[in-house]
Amino acid sequence: MKAQTDTPAVINTFNAAGRPIAPFMTDLTEKYAYKAVNKELSTTEFYNYAPYISKVEQSGDDIVISAYDTDGVVSKVEVYIDEGEIKAGDAKQRDDGKWVFTPDVTSGVHSVYAIATDNDNINSLTCVDYPTYNIIRPTRYDYVKGYTESPSSVEYNNGDDMLAKATNDVNGTTTTVTSAIPTGETTKSLKLFATGNKATANATIPISKADNPQKTLTIEYDTMFESADDAIGASRGMYAKTKEGNELWLTYFTASSLRTAITNTGGNWCYEQAMSIKNNQWHHIKLELHPNTGIFSVWLDGTMLQDNVSFVKEGSSFDTCKGAFDTLKEGITDLRFYHTASNNIENPTYIDNVKVTEVSYSEEEIIPPAKIQEATPQISIDYINETLTGFESQEPYTIKVGEGNAKDITLGEGVTTISLDDEKIGYAGDMQSFTIIKKARNADNYIDSEAQVVTVPARSIMSDDIKKSITQRKRLQFQPVINMVQQVQIIQLLQRMEKEKQVTVAPSEKDLSI
Repeated sequence: MKAQTDTPAVINTFNAAGRPIAPFMTDLTEKYAYKAVNKELSTTEFYNYAPYISKVEQSGDDIVISAYDTDGVVSKVEVYIDEGEIKAGDAKQRDDGKWVFTPDVTSGVHSVYAIATDNDNINSLTCVDYPTYNIIRPTRYDYVKGYTESPSSVEYNNGDDMLAKATNDVNGTTTTVTSAIPTGETTKSLKLFATGNKATANATIPISKADNPQKTLTIEYDTMFESADDAIGASRGMYAKTKEGNELWLTYFTASSLRTAITNTGGNWCYEQAMSIKNNQWHHIKLELHPNTGIFSVWLDGTMLQDNVSFVKEGSSFDTCKGAFDTLKEGITDLRFYHTASNNIENPTYIDNVKVTEVSYSEEEIIPPAKIQEATPQISIDYINETLTGFESQEPYTIKVGEGNAKDITLGEGVTTISLDDEKIGYAGDMQSFTIIKKARNADNYIDSEAQVVTVPARSIMSDDIKKSITQRKRLQFQPVINMVQQVQIIQLLQRMEKEKQVTVAPSEKDLSI
């Protein structure tokens, strides 16, 4: 086995949920944790610790996993995708000790988790000395393919802002939602009021369209409970509502605690933290939700109460409570603040300074590379052989004669010319313009060339020009500015006439010289 990675400063004492993996004593001079089994005999029993996953991260298309074992080495890392009960595969260990796995998944947002097994065949879901206590849900991580992150945010800074956007569930008499100034304040906040035992006032405000999968939602708001008798005699809190219409109970204030990620099924309060909750005092709540991976963190008045814990609390029935995080994957669109009266105590709830920061995954806009235009053809006329020459062999072209239809041609291997009489061209002997385009060699990377226009004279005109050139050949030797191209053209025309027996005597080179 290769060297292990992310070796902790102390022995592995906690699992992914922050719970001890096994009983231990902190002794940094020993490799193993130990305990006194029989104090009178002072015997010592060494523990065999389970391995653990310290980090899972995405690097390109790969999942990179850091795994560690306190009292041995990690021998295997299994990877699971999207809550699957069947593993996606085994990761391979790199030279640096980390483990790598490349999932075979479609484009989208996926969740991934890993299970490590050590050389003693103990895996990271095992708690050695507490057989009834297991890590029921290893930490999930995002794996994203074909998507990019997009941030957005929404804020409600006063009661009027919230009231204007809120959808309220009240009767207007015993339950009301208004924008009002709390006692001792100078600006308005959203006020939820109810009178009568179990009467509830609800205010739902929009925070997102949830058009794309949500990576994180950071929810912050201020709340105050106003009461004349300084006793919290009501239930107040907040739900997250999804675009499918389902809800997850996120916060619930009691007189002495803050409950978060609440599931009523089976009577499970997922997390509860004893706090000094006071009336007539503003409290600041912050939640960071990871809907795809089913974990969250929560702060109250700046103090972190839970750090990246699962929506299913350790020790709860996973199958019973897993709907808590499944609901979040539907996309959170609204927050519902509620106030339920108790024992007819009239102590309203105020909400203010709501801020939601969202990071969502949007499908990447794939911009294809610019296509290459084929080079403009450089086709010339061979007057002697009455051909078009200069084509690239085995490359596609289109040729249009005059106003006729364009025809596709592809010459064979090693062939670079085509006769004007070829049926694909259809030259009838009259003067015509030929429009020649080199077609794209493939549609993915190339586009057709610019058109080259070649004018082919009529055959009768060419003959007359040749005869005229013969009768005036003597005059040509006295013309001081005839250019080389003209000389070559005249020679070619005369040679052709001689070949066709239209002249009996070919001009000498001396006759054509300047």
